[in-house]
Amino acid sequence: MGLINGTCYECSCSNNANPISGLLDFICSPIVCNATCQKGFEYETVSGQCCGKCVQKKCIFTASDNTVKDIEVGRTSRDVVGDAETRSCVDYMCKNLNGQFVVQEVRTVCPAFNPSNCEDGTERTDAGGCCKTCTPKSFCNLISEEVEVIKGDCKTKFNQTSCVGGCASYSKYSAREKRMDHKCECCRENQVVLERLALTCEDGSKIYQDHQVVKSCQCTGGRCIEWETGGTTR
Repeated sequence: MGLINGTCYECSCSNNANPISGLLDFICSPIVCNATCQKGFEYETVSGQCCGKCVQKKCIFTASDNTVKDIEVGRTSRDVVGDAETRSCVDYMCKNLNGQFVVQEVRTVCPAFNPSNCEDGTERTDAGGCCKTCTPKSFCNLISEEVEVIKGDCKTKFNQTSCVGGCASYSKYSAREKRMDHKCECCRENQVVLERLALTCEDGSKIYQDHQVVKSCQCTGGRCIEWETGGTTR
């Protein structure tokens, strides 16, 4: 093996003598180096040798879709899994630890997200750039549950109504006013009536007791009270 005009050759003597000179021929053939490297590796020449070698330069990992990917040291690659309602992200970070290429995985599982529960035009990605979020729609619903009213040996059952829901509230900095701006709403009764309940006693007699019954609910604004720490409450 030798280097001739920048090209490596592998030389050997032939088995048959040259018919003219009577000497064995010296046959040389160029050496073809395989410079094709797998993903994440690069071909580098080696001083004093005809052929170089493949040297790892990037981290290699298998993504969730079973594809093999590479990533440079210090860089991060994101793999998004699932749809908007069941979204999760895997961040792959490449590190070189004493010559060893290591892939660190950080998985983010997003909370359930339903665009139909959002105020129009408020959908956005959170600060981490993975999960979807929005300003939820306000809702305030009237619900009822059967309860038993007891007074002494007299009792009755009736449907007690109440208000349940999530109403618009926020706390954000106003650059225009140079202060925190707050909005506080809560789900509360809108219409209440007084109903008289008849409680049946063990001897068959009846007594009567008045109860307030919620007939309708709505989101109602209120004044946000400042905490000493700068937070707010209602």
